[in-house]
Amino acid sequence: MQHNVMIIDSRNDYLDDYLEKFKIINQDINTNGISFHESYMPYCVNSLENATDLLFELEREGIEIEILILNTQGLTKDDQDALKELKAMNTLLEIVLVTNERPEILEEFINALAIGGQMTYLPSPLDYLTLKQQLLNLGEKYNVEKLKTKILNRISNEFKTPLTAILGFAGLSKERGASSSEVIHNSDVIIKNARQVNELVDDLIKAIQLETGAINLKMREITVSDFIQNLKPDAYRLVATSNKHINLIFRENTLNHTINIDQDHFKMCFLQILGNTIGQTEEGTIYIGFQKNELFNKFIIEDYGINKFLNNDKNIQDKGTLLSGHMGIGETITNLHHGQIDIQTDEDKTTISINLPKLQAA
Repeated sequence: MQHNVMIIDSRNDYLDDYLEKFKIINQDINTNGISFHESYMPYCVNSLENATDLLFELEREGIEIEILILNTQGLTKDDQDALKELKAMNTLLEIVLVTNERPEILEEFINALAIGGQMTYLPSPLDYLTLKQQLLNLGEKYNVEKLKTKILNRISNEFKTPLTAILGFAGLSKERGASSSEVIHNSDVIIKNARQVNELVDDLIKAIQLETGAINLKMREITVSDFIQNLKPDAYRLVATSNKHINLIFRENTLNHTINIDQDHFKMCFLQILGNTIGQTEEGTIYIGFQKNELFNKFIIEDYGINKFLNNDKNIQDKGTLLSGHMGIGETITNLHHGQIDIQTDEDKTTISINLPKLQAA
């Protein structure tokens, strides 16, 4: 996982020194296996004012700063106000003050700031080993907080619907006068939704194991053609078991391209995302293909049936939001491949793109 770090220092030579230290730290982490798939991306600015502007710009690009390192030779009221604004933009933001101010002054400053969470302060200048350990500690802390947030979001988004159905249909079966056929129907619905909850629990456990490093990805080179051929039987089976009028078509293009993935886990990721799409589609055609550009290797799901019964922009947007909130383990596995999921919804189709950076290509 890439952790984004903002460094604020008015001295350009200090910023250059930080960039060199970050380069060595990332090499050290990857070479010595200190942390699986961890890296730290520095963003340097020379003032708190510029930091606020950069945060807004990065936010528009979907980049979230996790750690802020502020090198300061004097703490002012303006510093407090600027840091409050930065913290308000991201409640998980970890702030590290690098300064030679006296401890009692720092305590007064931190208490006056009243932004919640923990602020760390370290003596200046910050040496390589202290910086590396601080980044690893805060990166691990951020991973834990992010994982807790993901778990809570998944429970609230994905578990509520089947559990509501189980409770509702169980209540109907208990009502007086319910016929045997109604009881059988209600039981079928309960069993179906109970199985869905069981699958969600399995996915959640797997996602936690992947996120925490209990299960590591086994990356290897494979052609897109081989991956697609291995995917097809399970993809067709998903459509067949949905009992819906869906036509699944694979686009045969750029299939000899070589990628570097964990085949089993990436297949699980793809099938989970495809299953979510099928779940929101009553009828129509779904295309699966592969594209590449300067930045990404892109696995594409184009669903021309998903918006068939939608008749206004709000519903179209809601459908895209619904899919965004149900990526589950697919999002976890994509992130561990250093990729991202992009969803575009319009009147004709919904396009889900699983983007793997070109650095994953052979």
